[in-house]
Amino acid sequence: MSDCLQGTGNLTIISQHFHPSTAATAQLITDLASGLASKGHQVQVLTETSHSGEELPDLFITRSPFSGSGNINILSKSLNGLTFVIWSLFETITRRRNNEVILVVSNPPFIAIVGLIVRLLLGVKYIFVLQDLFPRSAQLTGVLPARGPVSNAWVFVIQQVCKFSYKTIVLSHSMRSRCLSQFQLPSDQVTVIHNWAVEQALPIEKKQNPIAREWNVHNTFTIQYSGNFGRLHEIITLLETARILEAENFHFLFVGGGAKRRQIREYTQYYGLTNVSLHPYQDRSRLPYSLGACDVAAIGLIPGSEDTVAPSKFYGIISSGKPVLLLARHSTEIAKLIMANECGIVLDPGDPVGVANSLRYLNRNPLILQRLSANARKTYSQHFGIDKSLQAYNTLISELFQTSE
Repeated sequence: MSDCLQGTGNLTIISQHFHPSTAATAQLITDLASGLASKGHQVQVLTETSHSGEELPDLFITRSPFSGSGNINILSKSLNGLTFVIWSLFETITRRRNNEVILVVSNPPFIAIVGLIVRLLLGVKYIFVLQDLFPRSAQLTGVLPARGPVSNAWVFVIQQVCKFSYKTIVLSHSMRSRCLSQFQLPSDQVTVIHNWAVEQALPIEKKQNPIAREWNVHNTFTIQYSGNFGRLHEIITLLETARILEAENFHFLFVGGGAKRRQIREYTQYYGLTNVSLHPYQDRSRLPYSLGACDVAAIGLIPGSEDTVAPSKFYGIISSGKPVLLLARHSTEIAKLIMANECGIVLDPGDPVGVANSLRYLNRNPLILQRLSANARKTYSQHFGIDKSLQAYNTLISELFQTSE
């Protein structure tokens, strides 16, 4: 295929999570792989995600026989990740193709070592997609110490991975600034390509939404937190807000999974909250309905994480025309975007009284809610979308193939 279209070739994508997983990274990388195949690339995917059904067309998918258990504790995730690294390295070396480029997705973070080793040993060029800035993400949550030999070693490893990559891709401009300074990289080494909405809510009234009715939230003012409940996500403020509003016509939907799912369940049970519901990740076919089963959609970032992650749930929210309730510092890049485009409200974490009052205000003012909703859709269409991001990826990969010819 590389002979047919200039700037195309054999692309290997290494991603621990892939179709049919419902995790955000899996869905995004699945979209990306299919999109790049449609551009003429011969796409091979190495993944840990198991699947016994029919595979996706135009993709060559190799699945690790050592699939993870799904356990979310840190030790289990680390062991699963290490196994995937070893398997991916073996597969990459033994399945090496002519005119090959590798795209490595940083879940787990140490998977990038595969790209570095193959580059140094075999001369194969790679692009590194840095989903969150490790080890800072682990330091902020106490998984790694803020200082010390282990953290310093990880900084050195990620620095070398970025340095030897053709390009390192991050998800926001604030992440880029942090990456350049922390890893001491030249400015042209790191580029920003935004994520996108894997699905959008269908344009139907919430009262007629089948999932809103299934979950019995079609007649209440509903706040939804959908996707990953990760360690960097601010969750407790929303739960405390639910306590304040328990006697009023508000309901809080948590839809997804992750490290803080247990915290949500235990908090709700301890206080006997009847206005909080916890649901698992939804199949992709249900997302157009589940994303629309709310009046406001929430995002939370713990202090210090604002330039470390870029929550992918943001794109699904605004593409669905849902106003954003952001719990994060006002200096955050996403906060500035929300305020500039008037597509939601931004509040500091740790202020459940302020959040409760803001939700009461929106509930009393449906016209303001409608304006925020319209602005959300407009913001997504103007600034984001899979077509824009896919073109950016394809341009970068095509340039790399042309330099490798």
